[in-house]
Amino acid sequence: MSVKNPPPEFVIRFGGVSIDRDELTKSLGVDLDRYEPSPHESSHYAQISLSGDVDHWTSIAEFLDAVGPRIKALIGQRLIGSASMDFAVYIPRDAWAASMTVPAAVALRASQNLIDIETSTYLTNSGA
Repeated sequence: MSVKNPPPEFVIRFGGVSIDRDELTKSLGVDLDRYEPSPHESSHYAQISLSGDVDHWTSIAEFLDAVGPRIKALIGQRLIGSASMDFAVYIPRDAWAASMTVPAAVALRASQNLIDIETSTYLTNSGA
């Protein structure tokens, strides 16, 4: 998990949440960034992230080691319907393309705990 490939910002989103905010927070052992009603369902949507600056992929792997099995258990109990780890990729407006690599150790931990991986791309005015 190379420093040459610093991790981008990320969140883990949950869809189809059927337990209340306090119970979800307690079950995950992590404060929620968001918890709100789903627009088209009777369930809720929630989101967590790793607090502070994340400058090494190892921090993300360790975070997944801690929270991943809890997420998997909640999915197995049908208390949350889905989990998705969303990485933000910033693309300068003058660039032709941009890419990122998710290290296998992070992808494996996500996969083992039923967490999908997605990317969201954002055009920027600079090389941010």
